[in-house]
Amino acid sequence: MSRSLLNWLPQLFDLTAAVMVGALATFWLIEPEWQPAYYSHTPLYLMSLYLAGYWVRLYGSWRGARLGELMVYLLLAWGLGSVLFTYLTTLLNTIPSLSRGWLLCWTVGGFGVSALFRWGAYSVLRALRRRGFNRKSVMLVASEASALRIRQKIEGLPNLEFYFVDDFVLDQAHIAQTDEQFEGVCQQLLARLDANPVDEIWIGLPLAAGDKVRYLHDAVSRYSALNVRYLPDLSDFRLFNHQVRQIGALLVLDLSRTPMEGGARLLKFFEDRVLGLLLFIVSLPVMLLIALVVKLTSKGPVLFKQYRQGLDGKPFKIYKFRTMHYQPSAAFQQACHGDQRITPVGRFLRRTSLDELPQFYNVLQGRMSIVGPRPHVMEQNVYYSKVIKAYMQRYRVKPGITGWAQVHGFRGLTETDDVMRKRVEYDFYYINNWSLVLDLKIIALTVINGFFNRQP
Repeated sequence: MSRSLLNWLPQLFDLTAAVMVGALATFWLIEPEWQPAYYSHTPLYLMSLYLAGYWVRLYGSWRGARLGELMVYLLLAWGLGSVLFTYLTTLLNTIPSLSRGWLLCWTVGGFGVSALFRWGAYSVLRALRRRGFNRKSVMLVASEASALRIRQKIEGLPNLEFYFVDDFVLDQAHIAQTDEQFEGVCQQLLARLDANPVDEIWIGLPLAAGDKVRYLHDAVSRYSALNVRYLPDLSDFRLFNHQVRQIGALLVLDLSRTPMEGGARLLKFFEDRVLGLLLFIVSLPVMLLIALVVKLTSKGPVLFKQYRQGLDGKPFKIYKFRTMHYQPSAAFQQACHGDQRITPVGRFLRRTSLDELPQFYNVLQGRMSIVGPRPHVMEQNVYYSKVIKAYMQRYRVKPGITGWAQVHGFRGLTETDDVMRKRVEYDFYYINNWSLVLDLKIIALTVINGFFNRQP
């Protein structure tokens, strides 16, 4: 099967499902006199679905993606497509009273048929590749450590079309050779290709060895028409959602970028606004009760307000229930076990994390997310930015009420730099692996594990 057809199959699946389900829903649910109007809107709901799919990056490269993750984005595309279709028909007033039953049937049924199509294609393609069809053999040209790293990251991915058959190992002595000496290395590579032909060559050398990459590419290009791919060894870099893209006529390697772009930003926006509003309303009676108790049991304001850094390091005012005796203009001092500043009510609020509830208002303001790295105090940011590598990259995303570090027990008091390093590593994992599925998993773990903690 040609690669171009494989690239177009997802779009064909979705559009075919939309036409099939739309036609059946119109025939079964719509009165005969209105059926022509619904049939005539087929191009509009196809366009809505197609645009929604691109907004959530459903039609990007899903090679190696998990089937469950793919289904979540597919569901999101159908949901956004139905919202866009409803908006357009309302704006154009072409169907004065759009049938909600028809819309629900089209969205749910269309998603079901499209998901079935994709599951079938996914299963067939995986079975074919297990039998050796539609797969490409690869020779790795890299250092031993780099070859191992590439294999570990690639071989565990499902539904992958590449498999490794040979390694041509280059050490630091090879990279340090002169051009004349390295010509001999290139000849050794060509001899290896004669003895063990492959479909592609992947070169995994550091950026500092760019001249050696050029020599290898030139040698292979003179030898045959093999595909040659360059996988820069960037193990010395702290990378964040790195990718290669084109800006005009320039090929750009993004070393650090936020994951919240395009459809991901829209998805995160809806997650925070919809779920945040729901949780704010549900917790409002509890917050009112807590506010009353705090006010009656100690002097001072109900809320504790403090500036923290948010997305891109921009400051914002965070809200918590006050848990300490009121001290105007007190210098920052991290709470510790047996801290006399904490009130009896405040100790309960901190142990149960109920003091964090007002931050749902920060979420509705758009300054925080439900899930994300916890925002640290300004003084902590100044200190840890000097002692922890790439520390400030935590702020490539909005800070959250809960996060990947928190559900793994890294919360509250940080008595040593190593404790903070571990917490930051979990934050980096979240930034590099963000998805709606991961957010829902963190929320579920927060609920399952409870809000109680032993930190002061």
